[in-house]
Amino acid sequence: MNFSRRFACAAGLAGALALGTVLASGEAAAGHRNHGGEAAAAGIIGLAAGAVLGSVLTAPQAPPPPAYYAPPPVRYAPPPPPRVYYAPPPPPPPVYYAPARAYAPWTPEWAAYCARKYRSFDPRSGTFITYRGEERFCEG
Repeated sequence: MNFSRRFACAAGLAGALALGTVLASGEAAAGHRNHGGEAAAAGIIGLAAGAVLGSVLTAPQAPPPPAYYAPPPVRYAPPPPPRVYYAPPPPPPPVYYAPARAYAPWTPEWAAYCARKYRSFDPRSGTFITYRGEERFCEG
C-alpha cells in the first residue's frame, strides 16, 4: 500500500469511530443539556481511540526476514568393500588311468576280443571292415 491509501484508510476509520461515539452520546443526552461535558469527553475519547487504532492498522510493517534455505545435505558414496585377497586354489591332483588291457596280436585272447568287438573281423588277416569300407588291423 502506498502512503495516501494508508492515510485515507486511517482517516476514514477514525472518522467512523468518532461519528459513532458522538451520535450515541447525543441520543443519550437529548433530554439533558450540558451535564458536565460528558458528550465532549466521549467524543474526544472516541477520536483518540480511532486515531490510535488507525495508526496501528496502517503502521508500516517490517519486511519479512529473508528466507533461509539450508544447503542440501552432503551425501557421500559408501566406501567400497575391503579387498580380500585369496591364495589361488591348489592345482587338481593328476588323474591316473589304469592301463588299457591290451592283447598281444595273434594270440587266442586277441582273436576272441576282436571277434566280439567287430562283426566283420577276419581272424586269418587280423583286420576288420569299417563303416566307410576301409580295412583296418585290430589292435586289442
